Amino acid sequence: MNSDISMLVNSIKDSTVIVKQSFTMLSDVQINWKPAPDKWSIGECIEHLVVTNKKFFPAFKKIINGGHKNSFWQSFSPLSGLWGKMLLKIVSPEYVKKTKTASTFEPSVSTLPKSIIDDLVKCNNDIISYMDKFNNFDLKKIKIYSPVNKFITYSLLDALKIITNHEVRHINQAKRVMNSEGFPKI
Repeated sequence: MNSDISMLVNSIKDSTVIVKQSFTMLSDVQINWKPAPDKWSIGECIEHLVVTNKKFFPAFKKIINGGHKNSFWQSFSPLSGLWGKMLLKIVSPEYVKKTKTASTFEPSVSTLPKSIIDDLVKCNNDIISYMDKFNNFDLKKIKIYSPVNKFITYSLLDALKIITNHEVRHINQAKRVMNSEGFPKI
């Protein structure tokens, strides 16, 4: 297996284990509790990951089905590497500045069912399936558009790293919600 793919698959598997261990036993009240009106609940953090990750799936399907060919812009944009590095930095778990998410990635509702945890587990399994199928592709040469803006392009490898780093970042955010003062005990 490609070493990059192996590392990324392991990261998603680790995230899935953490999500199951940390959040499946929580009540609906706990899943939807917010530390402040302008902060996300655990459910919103998790739904944000599901919504964001699924935005990449059409591009992934096109690549796997052989329908992807880098456009002129994807092939020759001098910014692809820069965008990838910048986004990787911003979604990194170590990045301490709060960033505003694009409206297309916002959680849809503030009260979510506990099943949102299962939705992320399924989504992660889908991501792993895509990654397994990417094993024989040149992850650095394939360029995709950002789901937010067609001006922004980055390599498939950077897209997969963005997904995995972003997931760790928001799982950590959800865990901080659980450790917040006032978090319901039931």
